[in-house]
Amino acid sequence: ILVDASNASFTDPNAGMGFSSETLQLDVTGKLTAASLQKDFDGLLDDLAYVDIAATSGNLVPDAQTMDQLGMFAAVSPWIADTENWSFESATVQARSLDDELAIDTFTLDAPLMEASGNASLPRGEGTDTAISLEVADLNSQVRSELAPLAQYMGQTIPEGAFSFDFSWQGTGIPQLSFD
Repeated sequence: ILVDASNASFTDPNAGMGFSSETLQLDVTGKLTAASLQKDFDGLLDDLAYVDIAATSGNLVPDAQTMDQLGMFAAVSPWIADTENWSFESATVQARSLDDELAIDTFTLDAPLMEASGNASLPRGEGTDTAISLEVADLNSQVRSELAPLAQYMGQTIPEGAFSFDFSWQGTGIPQLSFD
């Protein structure tokens, strides 16, 4: 299924994240049926094999649970905690839905927060492991200074300029992160 849309938006109380964008191109493969459209977000993921998304001029709209999951970052960064800052100029995602994870093979983001590309593995179903790997070309200077003490607390330093960032978390305890 290939969809091109203008002024697109998506909200689902079970999805954790909504979005709106000026333009959206969505290319989906899988075993989609009319019944798929009646499922919650996780149920819809079960029917998808591969998703390729490109969007411009948009906003992400996180729910309270997502903000809670970002707890330590949002707690030390008023900029991140302010969802008015969650806009983007362009974003792309290529992902596969697996039984216990959403495998994001590649993504790019050009936003006030950062310019970055990378990949991720996000838990779903019984999965608990989260892993994110980013190549950050530019990070918002306010966010950089707000997150610096947290990084130092975890034995890390956010490099000046472009850097690599790796994050992993098994669902409990302190996440592991590194900057290069």
